Formats: sequence, C-alpha cells, structure tokens
Amino acid sequence: MKRALFILVIGALAACSPRNVKTPPQNVPLLGTWWRVVEVDGQRADFVVGQKIDFYITLSKQGRLTGSGGCNHLDATFVQSGRNLRFGRIATTRMACSPEIMVRERAFVEALRNTDAYDQEERELKFYDRSMHTLLRFTAVRRP
Repeated sequence: MKRALFILVIGALAACSPRNVKTPPQNVPLLGTWWRVVEVDGQRADFVVGQKIDFYITLSKQGRLTGSGGCNHLDATFVQSGRNLRFGRIATTRMACSPEIMVRERAFVEALRNTDAYDQEERELKFYDRSMHTLLRFTAVRRP
C-alpha cells in the first residue's frame, strides 16, 4: 500500500515538472535574428556529410543580409517595405564543396534572388516569390 502511494505521488510530481510545461510561443524580431533554413523550395535543408555550416541568414537594421549556403558565406543588401522583401546582388565566397552541397547552395541562392515577399509567425519565417509560392522556410535559432 505504501509503495503504491509512493508511486502515485512520484507520478503526480513528474507530471507537474517544468519539462512537461509548454512554453508560450515567442515572437522574435525579423532583424538581428539567426534564421536557420528548414526548406528550400519544399526540400528539407538538413545538415549533410561534408557540409561546413548550417544554411542560415541574418538580416540587419542596416539593410544587409549575411549568411551561409552550407559551404560559402553570403552577403547582400535588401529592401523591406511592409511584407515585401527584395535582395540586391548576392555575393558569395568561392569555396568548393561536394557536388550535392553545391547544388543545394545554388538552389538556396536562387530562392533568395526570387524572393518578393515574406511572412513571419512567431519563430517561423517564410519567403515567397511573386506568385506567393513558398521558396524558403526558416526557423529562428538565436540572436547573434
């Protein structure tokens, strides 16, 4: 009987522990946040063998994009007006990686070039082309 009561109390305490409590959604700012790429044109952007760094971008208050396509670093200007977002010429370093990574990186850069609008909901960011087709999906990882 004491053992059953002990198990019941421990179970009740475990159910109330902080790890089981959901944290409320957190809104993060568009600018200054490290946005990790989750999908490029519907294809998962998971880390693959030979990849040097995650696909990511950060957008600064000064109108600069910095980031990585998994192999090369990216740099560009951008203009944001309401929900419209357009990037200027995108410069990249010229390191070579495996063909698989280079194909993915080119698709990522092309998606950035075709970006016309964005939408942000809590910790998720999406970039769209002119026809509102989802080009890129990001998740907020941290503020650098």
